[in-house]
Amino acid sequence: MSHQTGIKASDELKKAFAEAKLKNYRLLKVCIDLEIEKLVPKEHCEESGTWEEDYSMIHPLLDDKSPCYFFYRLDEKDSQNQHKWIFMRYSPDHAEVKHKMVYAATNTTVKSIFGTGQIKDEVFATAEAEMTFDGYMRHREHEEAPAPLTASEEELKLLREEEGHMDIGSSTKQSHLQGIAFHIRDEAKDKLLGLKNGDYTYVRLCVDTSKEEIFLDEADSIGVNALPAKISSDSGGYHVFTFKHTHEGDYQESPVLIYSMPGYKCPVKERMLYTSCLGPLIGQLEAEFDIKCAKRIEINSGEVLTEAFLMDEVHPVRNLHRPAFAKPKGPAGKRGQRRLLKDEDQ
Repeated sequence: MSHQTGIKASDELKKAFAEAKLKNYRLLKVCIDLEIEKLVPKEHCEESGTWEEDYSMIHPLLDDKSPCYFFYRLDEKDSQNQHKWIFMRYSPDHAEVKHKMVYAATNTTVKSIFGTGQIKDEVFATAEAEMTFDGYMRHREHEEAPAPLTASEEELKLLREEEGHMDIGSSTKQSHLQGIAFHIRDEAKDKLLGLKNGDYTYVRLCVDTSKEEIFLDEADSIGVNALPAKISSDSGGYHVFTFKHTHEGDYQESPVLIYSMPGYKCPVKERMLYTSCLGPLIGQLEAEFDIKCAKRIEINSGEVLTEAFLMDEVHPVRNLHRPAFAKPKGPAGKRGQRRLLKDEDQ
């Protein structure tokens, strides 16, 4: 940064830095003298109490139109018995832009002159409220807070919390499959039995997140072409579909379970519950309704649900060609002469 501005420390600042470390300085204010293009000391205050009690010394030295630096001494010391310091850059909103740019570009220079080894913390502030003790405490809370979670990490966190406090009663059962088996309402059970008996080809199930149950949303008799329109772009759902088709000359009716969730449009809890119930639902379909799903498919939109897509999912193409193992040849010209073996009877 010093190469960007060419600003260096004045002799007065070097002396002030030395005194600040040797004497009872609590606070040192540093500014840039743009006329001589040097860093100069402006004000200093000596300690009168603890570093928390003395923090109010900063406020009277602020100018809402002039940027500046502050070095504030803590009571804490390092292994060399040297005090730790807080480095602050104050760049008020009402200051001239060119002045703020100069201070930003000289930031590294002034720290290196003071000595970065003794700087424990750094603060950048644009308002007087941020330069108060309460403002510094908010800064520390922000710095010490854990990094924000990604959407998937937040979903996993809530899933674990939900599983931790979820009531396991008559309507909710733990499954040997990973997840939670919610109670399926009677109307949904009737339609699933109807699908098994051929009365329907399509049943859509949804999760009631408040009652923690699986309910019927729709039952219909449709073909593959009508399937994409059944996939909601706003909410999740389980779609049990009887895929009627011919494969290698044989007519087949293959139940498939399609789990749709439109990305991160849905609330985290909704996504969490749908994911948690998916595995156990497959077991429930087989155990309670004798619906053995040929394939489980997870999608975020219905556009992919074509007949060709379902054929590939239910009957994936297998590579039957297996090249024979080719024994590697030995090095040419080094096999030696062929030997004759005598018969033991001779």
